[in-house]
Amino acid sequence: MKEKIKENRVIFKTKNYLIKSPEITSTADSGSLFTLPWNIYPLKKKAGKNATDSTTENSNDTQAIASFNFEGNQDCGLVKLTFNFNEISDTGELELIFYYICHWAFSQKDVYSLQTKFPKNKQYQQVFDYLSYKKENIDGTVTFRADYPINTIIFLFIGMVMGLVFGIMFSNIKAGLAFGFVIFGSIGIVKDSNYKRTRNFIEKRD
Repeated sequence: MKEKIKENRVIFKTKNYLIKSPEITSTADSGSLFTLPWNIYPLKKKAGKNATDSTTENSNDTQAIASFNFEGNQDCGLVKLTFNFNEISDTGELELIFYYICHWAFSQKDVYSLQTKFPKNKQYQQVFDYLSYKKENIDGTVTFRADYPINTIIFLFIGMVMGLVFGIMFSNIKAGLAFGFVIFGSIGIVKDSNYKRTRNFIEKRD
């Protein structure tokens, strides 16, 4: 995952392209990321002996070849997307671009679903199949849904490790493991429960 903030922008990088958000001038303007177009630029080849192997991120004087736009902030946890990727023919690059789009959208507050229209062709079917999110395709209208977190499993693992440490320290492995599983497992269960409750409320499932 190559994501960074540079020059007040969110930037993703693939092998051949730079994906740039609109400029962010302040925290208050962050909502513009859901209303203004994001542009995709070809990476310029470096001049010189190794030009075929290297690229540069300096695309300021390069014209955007593709763009996409979120159609406003989330509504019931869903954001809609329009795009024009006619100039991008490499299926692998399209797969990565859509992965970045979904990854970024689902990392934003209260965004749990992304919906857009896919052309009915083999290339976009491959993109659809590549993305591992829970998804549906109804006559070309595709919806991707954010994964639920697995805090319970993660914290149970942490509890096992910490339980072993405590067990060794106090010469009682069973008690240490029981302590670790109960305490850390409870933290994971609470975190997952809170996430599910918030998501259900935002998506109006309650």
